[in-house]
Amino acid sequence: METSIPVTKLETRADSTPWTSSRWFVPALLGLIMVVAVVVRFYDIGGESIWWDEGFSHRWATMPWREVIRETSHEDYNPPLYYLMLNGWVHLFGDSEASMRVPSAISSAVAVFLTYLIARQLTSRNVGLFAAGAMAVSSYQIVYAQQARAYGLLMMCVLGSMYCFLRLMRDWKPLLLAIYVLSTAAMFYTHVYGVFFFGVQGLALLAIWIRRAPTQFTIKRTIVVSLVLLVMLIPWIMFAISRGEAAETSFWIEFPTAKVVAGAFERLAGSIPLVTALGLLCLLAACVLIFSIRKLPQPSEAVDPINGFTKLGSLTFLFTWFILPHAVPLLVSYALHPIYYHRYTIPMAPAMYILAGIGLMALRPQPVRIVVCLLVFGLMGSELFHELTKSDNTVAADLARYVDATAKPGDMLVFDGHSGGGQNTFDYYSRRTDVSKHMIAWPFEAIDERYIAELKACAKDHDGVWLITIASTNKDAKLEKWMKDEFPYIKRWTQPRPVQMYAVHFSRTPLP
Repeated sequence: METSIPVTKLETRADSTPWTSSRWFVPALLGLIMVVAVVVRFYDIGGESIWWDEGFSHRWATMPWREVIRETSHEDYNPPLYYLMLNGWVHLFGDSEASMRVPSAISSAVAVFLTYLIARQLTSRNVGLFAAGAMAVSSYQIVYAQQARAYGLLMMCVLGSMYCFLRLMRDWKPLLLAIYVLSTAAMFYTHVYGVFFFGVQGLALLAIWIRRAPTQFTIKRTIVVSLVLLVMLIPWIMFAISRGEAAETSFWIEFPTAKVVAGAFERLAGSIPLVTALGLLCLLAACVLIFSIRKLPQPSEAVDPINGFTKLGSLTFLFTWFILPHAVPLLVSYALHPIYYHRYTIPMAPAMYILAGIGLMALRPQPVRIVVCLLVFGLMGSELFHELTKSDNTVAADLARYVDATAKPGDMLVFDGHSGGGQNTFDYYSRRTDVSKHMIAWPFEAIDERYIAELKACAKDHDGVWLITIASTNKDAKLEKWMKDEFPYIKRWTQPRPVQMYAVHFSRTPLP
């Protein structure tokens, strides 16, 4: 991982054009990128209803913090750092849709700037500008920047850890070390997938030590830092073990088929054309890596004075960052239990964009590079416009208003799912207090006779029963078959656009 490559010349030429070498060009363009990143992340941030998972976030953000720790340790598969942070935020700034999503938007915007810093260390300013620009307008990044979920915080913590890790290669400074330790621990306590991004750093250090390349991250220092992290992560280890055992008996993630994996990359890029374009640029970066292996100088000749990494090491590090958070969860899913899910791998997006930027800078002549760059950002802009103007979430506010206006006093509202299911989201908007509520613990599998028996048991003393759940055609058919004898009148809540949550009203008497 510690050898130099011809990319140095490619990037030097790319950075040396008159208009890019101007003193004001890079700060001005980076500033513009950050303005765009902030604007698109805060655009109509409170316009959509909260959806199913955001209901969990609200639930834990509005209870005492001790209860947050207790409940998440039994009901969630990720550590509670994000919920504790959101809990403090909500107590200061309220629990409106916009307020709950602001921390994610801020974290995502910071991640854009960190992407530039990391790319500049590993490659060049121009690659950093390309990667930061791609992160700024990525529709996939915007989706999770506008959700009250942990993915924006995870992205920021991962990039903060990566940036400090790379800086410590050359500059072993106490402040950098403290930020590295804190951001790495926060990465673990935000999401269990943090372990895979930590693994990227471990592999990088192993390769450096094997090649005996100079680095400030000596084995002795690494052992000390690891012991400090180990002490800080003892609660995380205990949590991971207990929740891992729980996941073996009940977990909602489907088996990762080839279609599922392909869909993950399509979502990450934004569209099939973008997968193709970015994939080809990453492939070009891989070709640069392969070509460079044939020209290996001694490690002492190869160290980059900027970050302590070599250019070849930089490329290898980026490809490891790009591949490992996908490959290891896939292997675990095939060997043990499904754990692979597209949004959990979101912090590998910066590596993808940096690699694509390296491939872009390798294109010749310069007009070709400019055309390809404009094509990529044109495609991303189109996807971003679609994302900012569409409305296809749970529309939970509309559903709650309909039920509030239609349900009779004493009706039973039944929710299914785990840990409160859609009731968390529904209760955020509903104002009715004269109806009964019940939850059926359902692990998102096909409903069975046990499910129907519990539904009938809680419905037997009620004239009207509402099932509020995740939309499923198969579920509709089975519910009608099992319930029509006792509840012959059925009415669905429908919307002209796709929704995730929906309601079915079963009644013993005719419905208006």
